[in-house]
Amino acid sequence: MSAGESIRYAGFWRRLFANIFDGIIISPVIIFIYYNLFVIKDVKLHFALFMIIILYKPMLEFSIGGTFGKRIIGVRVKQSTLVNLSFISAVLRNIAWIISYIVALLVDNLLFHNPSFQSINGFNVDSFITLANMYANIAMREWANIFLLIFILGSIVIPFNKKKRGLHDFWSGSVCIRT
Repeated sequence: MSAGESIRYAGFWRRLFANIFDGIIISPVIIFIYYNLFVIKDVKLHFALFMIIILYKPMLEFSIGGTFGKRIIGVRVKQSTLVNLSFISAVLRNIAWIISYIVALLVDNLLFHNPSFQSINGFNVDSFITLANMYANIAMREWANIFLLIFILGSIVIPFNKKKRGLHDFWSGSVCIRT
């Protein structure tokens, strides 16, 4: 950004579309997570796949200034001073995302140790019903949804402030700028 050039902050819709692109980009990993749950049932593979999802946003925002979705849409994440985002700020910015997936991983770990889990075999109605019943009996799953809801609600404030910052931007000292 050169001297005298005005800063164009990325608004809600631009950031929403970036998240949609990110969802498309990481969907093969999510599909493979479910394939592993229903067919392979490998705990270590499950952990590795979740780590890809958990680290996707903070690592890319720290290392290249944004996720692939943000790069496609033309958005960069910076510190509020317009320097590159630090790793700590990237983690803080995505803490609700990270916690929701860690809780989900812990819940899935409980599933792997449930004797009924071994009866799941492939993608069929009985398998889905069995898995849904097991999820329903694990109260911790709601905590993942609560943190995800915090992440979503934090984005609602974006249109209502000058720098178009979400709550996650405020607590991490970051801004999203258009490139």
